[in-house]
Amino acid sequence: MIERVHVKHDHEWVNLMREAKELGLSVEEVRQFLQKEREEVIKQGDVQKD
Repeated sequence: MIERVHVKHDHEWVNLMREAKELGLSVEEVRQFLQKEREEVIKQGDVQKD
């Protein structure tokens, strides 16, 4: 039996993803961008802790 789960979407996130699609960005390009930004935030956090 398959159970359906309803997820409440963050409207801002959905709008950003639509915009990325309209710009012709692939899912992989969005993932790579988010990963790069995440790594930069982590690096900055490490520097601020020192």
